[in-house]
Amino acid sequence: MPRDEAIAAIKKATEKTYARKGKEVVKKNFEAIDAAVANLFEVEIPAAATGDPNPYRFVPDTAPEFVRNVTSAMSNYPLVAPDVSPEM
Repeated sequence: MPRDEAIAAIKKATEKTYARKGKEVVKKNFEAIDAAVANLFEVEIPAAATGDPNPYRFVPDTAPEFVRNVTSAMSNYPLVAPDVSPEM
């Protein structure tokens, strides 16, 4: 869909959704749409992913064995995490 056509469709849907709330609400939503469009930019996506696919770990190495082996598996959390205990 061409960009101008897409923006017009978004504004039409916005007007339909918020018309009962008044012209000022519709106007504010149009301003928000225009601001979003004005700040769009292209993001390059690399051909291949790099880095750790699971950078955040929710169960630390120091957790009890039951938590590491059973609870984390039930909740689909990664099994281990680096020790993130605050230094004293």
